[in-house]
Amino acid sequence: GVHFVLEGSVRKAGNRVRITAQLIDGQSGNHVWAERYEDVLEDIFDLQERITRQIVASMVPEIEAEEMRRLERGQRRFTKADDLSWRAWKALHDASFMGRSELCLEATGYAEEAIKEDRNCALAWQVLSMSYNWRLFYGWTDDRAGAAKQGLAAAETAIALAPRECLSYFARGIIQSVSGERATGIADMRHAHELNPNDVMVMLFLAWTESSMGEMDRAKDLADRALRMSPKEAWIGNGYLAYAMAAFVERDLEVLQKWSELAIQSGPTAPIRRVLMICYASEVDDDKLLRIHLDKLNSFAPDFVPSLFRGDFKAFQKPEHNALLLDSMLKAGFAAST
Repeated sequence: GVHFVLEGSVRKAGNRVRITAQLIDGQSGNHVWAERYEDVLEDIFDLQERITRQIVASMVPEIEAEEMRRLERGQRRFTKADDLSWRAWKALHDASFMGRSELCLEATGYAEEAIKEDRNCALAWQVLSMSYNWRLFYGWTDDRAGAAKQGLAAAETAIALAPRECLSYFARGIIQSVSGERATGIADMRHAHELNPNDVMVMLFLAWTESSMGEMDRAKDLADRALRMSPKEAWIGNGYLAYAMAAFVERDLEVLQKWSELAIQSGPTAPIRRVLMICYASEVDDDKLLRIHLDKLNSFAPDFVPSLFRGDFKAFQKPEHNALLLDSMLKAGFAAST
């Protein structure tokens, strides 16, 4: 009666081992995911922990993706509240990767419907909180204070219902960070990472947040680990973004271009990534490149650049780092009153 089965094998030749793992749908018997790992057998306990982390980090997003595909096929195997919560999570995921505000509203609607079905459904509260965060981050709301308040309240409820789930603290941490409470926000996100160090999505968002706080070494270390654990993770662009933000502060334009381009490839509608490319283009006087990224940014988040100048959202917490960003934007031709 289980939903998924993980099976695998270990082969050894000399001091090398080859480990295969595959995820099977428990109902249909179909293969969902498979991966092969090779390593040198020196410390058996270290190898076991390292491979386990990699498998878990890769397997969890595959399970989530398969559950979303089931919902699209009209199949249900959870309670109605759980199914609605999964629909909300998928809509929110699509809203981020497609840059579509209507999907964010759809996610909010599904989450609220799930809560009406079962007020104790923690996932519904977690997704509800994150849907308000997305509105704040992308500038998809005229009531920033109201969105922050509602998102924070939903996250508080999620923590009360599921105090040992990393997503509860992640939800509160991310909305605090975006609404300007970076110190308390990053404390929650670090706690979320401690609760589940194998959750690569949390690790990647934490890497980005650490870079925004100016903790560049910590940000790059988290991004390094996430990329090693799960290089196919959907949110891997946040790791690239952490590298790009560090390069921007360190004034390494070549590295900035590299990581910004990779970040945009993995998430074309993520606004900070476009802003960093606009900054790069302004620094190297490439007006054509600047216009390409500005037009794209304005197509899905037209209020994002003005929000930077208004101070509604700060890409960097440290004043000197934020000043560098705004200075590059001024060089790009934006007025401080934009």
